[in-house]
Amino acid sequence: MQLLPTWSSGGRLPSLNSGDSTAGLDSSVSELMGYGAGLTPDGDDYLLGYLALLWSWQHLDPISAHLKLLRPVIKHQLHRTTSISRHYLGLALQGHYLQPIDHLSTVPIRGSPPLDVKRAAINVMQFGSSSGADCFAGFLRGIRTLGKVTQEEMS
Repeated sequence: MQLLPTWSSGGRLPSLNSGDSTAGLDSSVSELMGYGAGLTPDGDDYLLGYLALLWSWQHLDPISAHLKLLRPVIKHQLHRTTSISRHYLGLALQGHYLQPIDHLSTVPIRGSPPLDVKRAAINVMQFGSSSGADCFAGFLRGIRTLGKVTQEEMS
């Protein structure tokens, strides 16, 4: 995956935005679902991290609306990936995550010290050979989405 626009990896550059239409989300998820190698492909891990971050913030109307569009799109495309990814993403669509991912999602909300946030991020990034890093990248994308939404609400 090309996690930064300036990387010249030739991989896919994920694009998920809270203002995307269903068709736009369908296209973005289609680019990610099943993309990459391994038991849990890179694109699936990215989606998992993105969902995990946003799940904790769905009390905000724009995030709730975004998830309302995104969740069925992901569910509809689960057949395109591995059985293990289908399992984890299926649970994520219901708000269930592995403990380290869930912990990382809640640490910032609780106002934990930066060192606790760093430890939680490291725990997630240690999954598999690249799964944790891909999941964390999706988590960071979720933070960007959240930042845009909260900035728009303040305007």
